Amino acid sequence: MANYSTNYGEILKKSYAANADIKKQVQDVINTAHDSQKQIYNEQYDAAIEDANIEYEDLYQKNAVQKIINEKQIAEKNSNLGLTDSGLNKTQQAAVQIGYSN
Repeated sequence: MANYSTNYGEILKKSYAANADIKKQVQDVINTAHDSQKQIYNEQYDAAIEDANIEYEDLYQKNAVQKIINEKQIAEKNSNLGLTDSGLNKTQQAAVQIGYSN
């Protein structure tokens, strides 16, 4: 007859020992997959931040050019109307600045 142990503690220890290598292999596979996914997501995140910075810079430059165009148009219009030092001119220039800031 085979020698079977009836001690639960011994059976449990043998079971853990038999499955330790498999458990380690599964943990290594999971950790490797997690690390590779983390790397991919970090690269995508960094690329998205860089794209946003580039896009923002382009929009900022377009906005600055539009501000200058608006200022010149207002100055020319008010000059033609003889309103160069009027409150209307200053109000319109302030509106251009607020639009630029927004």
